Amino acid sequence: MDASITTLIVGVIVAAILILFFLGLVAKFYQKVEQGHAMIINTMRAEPEVTFTGRLVIPVLHKREIMDISL
Repeated sequence: MDASITTLIVGVIVAAILILFFLGLVAKFYQKVEQGHAMIINTMRAEPEVTFTGRLVIPVLHKREIMDISL
């Protein structure tokens, strides 16, 4: 095989591994909220973010709290 083809194949394999790794991180850090609850995420900003569906929560940077809002 030619050296440029080998380099291209290795580059494609490395890119595929990095994409799979990134998708795995997103799947692991995405947290859903059950119905009747709200998730409050304290980030580095002054105001916390509130979601009723789900959000990406990075453990070192974000603090997640669940609040029951059912009647």
